[in-house]
Amino acid sequence: MIKTYAYRLYPSQKQKRKLIHALQTCKTIYNDLLHTSINSYKASCTTLRRFDYNTLIKDKYPIHSQVAQNVSDRVHKAFTHFFRRVKDKSSRKKGFPRFKSRVHSITYPQSGFKILSHKRLKLSKIGTIPLILHRLPQGTVKTVTIKQNKAGQWFAFFSCTLPDIHVTHTSLK
Repeated sequence: MIKTYAYRLYPSQKQKRKLIHALQTCKTIYNDLLHTSINSYKASCTTLRRFDYNTLIKDKYPIHSQVAQNVSDRVHKAFTHFFRRVKDKSSRKKGFPRFKSRVHSITYPQSGFKILSHKRLKLSKIGTIPLILHRLPQGTVKTVTIKQNKAGQWFAFFSCTLPDIHVTHTSLK
């Protein structure tokens, strides 16, 4: 079972600039990979493999490598859905995936994050950010997603895996 916990972050002004820069970098990566994929598809009717995406972005952008790989996975998923729509004859929308004008989240899928005590979250290439950890996440933390809402508040979402609990129901007679 997967459970997500949301916590409020309180980054400094310098950390806010780094987070916004990371969001803009993710947008650039997404659009660059999408442009390359579209050109590859138009030239040879094939797209890049997931491995090809990661080699194109390796050491090219100033963000944590796991974040960049997560963006490349998003592009790969977008093209997978594009191919599904092309195969489906009843689907009306068959256009290429769209370019992003803004990316709303940064996801650390495996590493690059660490909870330090109950008051701080360490993010690679960003720093140590204060947070309100009102309850401890249960289970194993798998991913951390950082988002900013429309009011300018920052949040960390921890996706945790929990062991499945099998409840047996007894019938009443």
